[in-house]
Amino acid sequence: MPAEERMKFIYITLSFLLLTTVVKAEKITIYTYDSFVSEWGPGPLIEKQFEETYQIDLELVAVDSAATLLNKVILEGSNTKADIILGLDMNLFESAKKIQFV
Repeated sequence: MPAEERMKFIYITLSFLLLTTVVKAEKITIYTYDSFVSEWGPGPLIEKQFEETYQIDLELVAVDSAATLLNKVILEGSNTKADIILGLDMNLFESAKKIQFV
């Protein structure tokens, strides 16, 4: 695994670890982009290792782009099932900051 991919893997794994230490959950739902969840992406490996280590179901919900990802969360509003939104790019950052959930 190249160094850049290894760093991404470590960063994502540490983020999940932090989340599980703060929240006692039985399931964590992550909205992300489709290449993350593809067989060549890091998602399946992270999901497998995370579930084995923490005995928490990790559900990865994939969409085709960062814009679709943001729109899905906006449309769902406070009814979103997402605990984590992974994969928004800097072009969508300002729009994402404006989202408020009650």
